[in-house]
Amino acid sequence: MPEVGDRVYRKVWLRLVLLLTVLIVLSSIDRVNVSFAALHMNGDLGIDKVAYGQGVSLFFAGYLLFQFPSIWLFRKFGMRLWAGVTVIAWGAVAAAMAFIHTKEQFFALRFLLGVAESGFAPGVVAFLSQWMPQAYRGRALGFTLLAVPTSVIIGGPVSGLLMQLDWLDLPGWRWMYFLEGLPTILLGLFALVWLTDRADKARWLDADEKAWIAAEIGRERAEAGPKADLPVVKLILQPRLWALAALWFALLTGSNALIFWLPQTLKSLTGFDAVTIGWISALPWLGLGLGMFVNARLSDRAQERIWHSAIPAVAAAVFLAIAISTGAGPLALTCLVLGAVGLGAAQSVFWTLPARLFAGSPFAITTINLCGNLSGVLTPLAIGAILQQSGSVHLVVFAVAAILVAGAGLLVTVVASQMRHPVKT
Repeated sequence: MPEVGDRVYRKVWLRLVLLLTVLIVLSSIDRVNVSFAALHMNGDLGIDKVAYGQGVSLFFAGYLLFQFPSIWLFRKFGMRLWAGVTVIAWGAVAAAMAFIHTKEQFFALRFLLGVAESGFAPGVVAFLSQWMPQAYRGRALGFTLLAVPTSVIIGGPVSGLLMQLDWLDLPGWRWMYFLEGLPTILLGLFALVWLTDRADKARWLDADEKAWIAAEIGRERAEAGPKADLPVVKLILQPRLWALAALWFALLTGSNALIFWLPQTLKSLTGFDAVTIGWISALPWLGLGLGMFVNARLSDRAQERIWHSAIPAVAAAVFLAIAISTGAGPLALTCLVLGAVGLGAAQSVFWTLPARLFAGSPFAITTINLCGNLSGVLTPLAIGAILQQSGSVHLVVFAVAAILVAGAGLLVTVVASQMRHPVKT
């Protein structure tokens, strides 16, 4: 009954997906606005470059260490209570950054921000997998992933404007932290009354719509078979789990590399000044968002996930390599944007695979997400080491391209094979 499915999708999108996407936008802004605050905060507090780097890294330490405890709380208390408390907590920590006066306070709050945000992204994937069957899941998850490029595109200008405030003789960076953390707290309170844990509890769904969700999700779980509900010990021995983790690591490596080498590469490709480069830097992120939007819908229409993830990943590798190889000019910039389109296209479809193969298992999704986010720690270190030793951005981009191709190869050879020949348990 496609008409029922379309009606359910619209209701779930308005009631759940839209709010969760806004919250992911805020989480991204709250974690990266430190880069704008540092322009004046570091001097005001006497934080040198080493201490600043340590504080930034402490976010990822908290984020990675507490993903499993956070997702356990999600399973125990349900999405509504867990998400509301989680969002209020990270909003409070983000706003509290406005009141720091020492390096140690900076360290502590960055770590706590990582702890508070740690399980939210995998929790959203697991939660929406309980509401959206495969036919609509690509669009739902793809829309939430649009939050990341959106936060990059709007977060910079907003943070820059707030940094200009000087109310009550307080520096702008303090107002920026406070005014960007406050909406998060308010939306966390709103989430406590707005979100619904399960479809059968949704008073905003009709009886036939609830029955449709239960039937579709139940059918997909039955088709997935016992391999979707393996005990943790057996689950971690599944090659498909680690192949998916490797691809997510590769895709986030591409995004992280884009963040770190984009301004430098644009300078070498165009020769423009810093202000112009700042505006041009938005183009790849617009491309990434476009790739997410379009490919999620194409994948849902075709009901195919493997090639809709693998081909864009390889395309991203090819275009990024061409961009760095062609020198300055419109062709290089065009290829850079197309590479970002490929990254976004692959990322938007990717999470439909863990949701299908592991029936939305929070443990499997958290494991994959944790492995992928190790890129946030390793990629900057690797890029720094390569640039220090060789001084070549070319080598960095070729390495990223190779990682993307390898991740796509694992997806096609390991995951596709196991989807054709289910694992015996």
